[in-house]
Amino acid sequence: MDQKEIVISIIKSNPGIDIKKLNALSGISINTLSSILERLKQEGYIEFNKAERKRYYLTDEGRSYLDGLPEEKLVRSIDEFIETKSADPVAVQWAKRNGWIAIKDGKIFLTKIAEEYKRDGSYILRDILNRLDDESFIKDKEEYISILKKRGLIRETTETEISNIRVIKDYSKESYITSLTREIILNKEWLNKDFKRYDIDQEVEAVYPAREHPVHEFINIIKQIFLSMGFIEVNGPIVETAFWNFDVLFEPQDHPAREMQDTFYIKGPISLSIDDVALVERVKSMHKKGWRYEWKEDMAKRALLRTQATAISARHLYKIAKDLSYSDPIKMFSVARVFRNENIDFNHLAEFHQIDGIIVGNDLNFANLLYILKSFYENLGIKNISFKPAYFPFVEPGLEINYYNERFNTTIELGGAGIIRKEICRAVGIKNKKVLAFGLSIERLARDFLNLDSIWQLYRNNIQFLRDRPFFDL
Repeated sequence: MDQKEIVISIIKSNPGIDIKKLNALSGISINTLSSILERLKQEGYIEFNKAERKRYYLTDEGRSYLDGLPEEKLVRSIDEFIETKSADPVAVQWAKRNGWIAIKDGKIFLTKIAEEYKRDGSYILRDILNRLDDESFIKDKEEYISILKKRGLIRETTETEISNIRVIKDYSKESYITSLTREIILNKEWLNKDFKRYDIDQEVEAVYPAREHPVHEFINIIKQIFLSMGFIEVNGPIVETAFWNFDVLFEPQDHPAREMQDTFYIKGPISLSIDDVALVERVKSMHKKGWRYEWKEDMAKRALLRTQATAISARHLYKIAKDLSYSDPIKMFSVARVFRNENIDFNHLAEFHQIDGIIVGNDLNFANLLYILKSFYENLGIKNISFKPAYFPFVEPGLEINYYNERFNTTIELGGAGIIRKEICRAVGIKNKKVLAFGLSIERLARDFLNLDSIWQLYRNNIQFLRDRPFFDL
């Protein structure tokens, strides 16, 4: 018997059967059964009831938390208080959002809500796992399930349920071709038969084609925008000297950003050479005159993981000054991985990407810079950006770029910009030119375009998130 005959036979013996029981009795997959049943119904052999229902499943990451979510474990580990530096940043973020903890003087304390939850002894995720088929429970926990979905711990699917299947006409093998084979072609059986019409509404098994990582996809979109605006892309080394990362950019050697708390210094090699002696002297003079302290070349040679993509721009300003053939204006940008010793939260990572750009030329002014920034964000579909004055050691004047995020009900900083200081231009050899500069965030924007709660979710090891995530709507 073919599959159709098997299905008809089982339905005859079990009138009113549903597709799950039919699957168990026939051994035919649900997807194949759905297709067979739809064909049999179209041909007038059977009838059935059909309804769609939302179903929820734990993702692999969700299953890894069955012994407790990070915030649940955090709450249960606190007797009196714990130091914030010893706690999981992800757990702290969600415990704080739940109103379970308070932070004071670098210490984490439980709130009354958390004390009650701790005494209750329940685990929310485990409860949900055990009752994913209970529609009234799911409806009651709808808001919490929505949060778990955004965190990538629960996956929602829509399943079609077929029930009350019954035979209404005796089955006979069709006189048309449903599958074209080599034998049918060679024997010319197709001459006396019709072909089965292709039903584009048939349900099929989900297929997941290869996709770019969301951050990589977003970076490519950003690159295309800057290229369309006449910029050229440049790059530079990840392992950098403090000289190019800080000193050339007029950041004093006692600046807090240079401390081990903010910067990842390299143990081997501890230092790297700086080849241009004249450049070193000009930078030394710039610091001595501007900051009035004794500049140390040994500190400038320290090797580190670059903390800002502006180090790339500094190197290319130096190259431009040595190239006598360049013509104005020059517009360059880089998209670079940078590293900072940051506490991870919804807005910060220890490793992330920055866009950095410079425009070199005559007759440039602050208005040109604002226009370029507004044009870039408008190309991304963001029109509600705002600017406010800000201080950065390497620009004067400087500004901060912000936009209001309605979902978080807060203002998000997107980056900084300004006009490169004359001292820096003279040090690297740029004369009688204006240099506009900007450094912009990538992950914060990508997070908001994908409606995620935190930028660390972009890098979670969750294949289902990568499969199901929406495309960037730009």
